[in-house]
Amino acid sequence: MLVIKYTESFTGWLATVYIFLAAFFILCNLDDCSVGCIADCQAVECANALMDKVAAQNRRTLDLLAAKCYYYYSRSYEVTDQLDKVRR
Repeated sequence: MLVIKYTESFTGWLATVYIFLAAFFILCNLDDCSVGCIADCQAVECANALMDKVAAQNRRTLDLLAAKCYYYYSRSYEVTDQLDKVRR
């Protein structure tokens, strides 16, 4: 039986996977927004939650992935015509 201990390295690995999957979800959602109805687009809410998660992590190993997340964050606001709200 495989037992995974909850350690600091495991939480770092888990955060990386979470951020990667959230960025992929936003990307898929952006494709739906550009093709379908913009009013039903959930990319902005997901991007806000993802940026909160990325900002909470202070790890240099996430820098490349965080750069992609910032791009998808701004792109989700651009697709929904809310680009002026990107700057916090």
